[in-house]
Amino acid sequence: MAEWLFVGMFGVFVGHHGNSVVQLPDAEEDRRHSQLHHLLTVVGTRVQEMVQLRQWQAAGGMSRQQVIIDPILTETDRPVVGRIRQRDEPGYEGIWCELLLPRAWLSRPVDGLRAVQATRAVLATLDAVGSQYGLGVIPVRKPAPGGDATDDPFTAPPRHRKEAMAYASEWLGELLQVVGPDELLVATRTERSGRTAAKLDRFIENMGDLVEHDDQTLPDGKKVMTWKIRANW
Repeated sequence: MAEWLFVGMFGVFVGHHGNSVVQLPDAEEDRRHSQLHHLLTVVGTRVQEMVQLRQWQAAGGMSRQQVIIDPILTETDRPVVGRIRQRDEPGYEGIWCELLLPRAWLSRPVDGLRAVQATRAVLATLDAVGSQYGLGVIPVRKPAPGGDATDDPFTAPPRHRKEAMAYASEWLGELLQVVGPDELLVATRTERSGRTAAKLDRFIENMGDLVEHDDQTLPDGKKVMTWKIRANW
């Protein structure tokens, strides 16, 4: 099984988990549902990359159990973890977790705040699974050897880093001033190596239609790449 964590949208698009299809009232709400679906899919993938899900399950004797998080839009004012249960029906095997999400999340376009809230909600659901099945706290993946040293948040950055951060903040602030309501800005300090190029290209393609791309070299010698994208979802 390639993926051990799946954040689906069964409770959003299908009422009562498969009994009847929800009729969305208008195209705008349909677009919001699509945005939320895309966001939760990305969050689920990223969380799976950050945590050691297989080792966590194996320690509790559940190494072959897929974890399926099923978001359900309700009138709650904050994310709430709902029922967690094991299912053995063919095609539905795994640990199914209901995640109640505020319907108000669809009142405006999905943004970075929703991404943070969705990530916290998914992690809270995994914590609840750990508590219910005695798995404990899910471990975080260790960084790959040879990577950049971890920054100490309690000390000031070196002068050249501070200058680079100030320059990048000012430059990105100017770019954000001209981002349209249907556009988004993606920025990364990752060097465009052969290992990351394909992932970056695929990510940008999935996010929307490319409007503009730019590279900037910061005072510390590192590059920042930006993409202005017109959302097509």
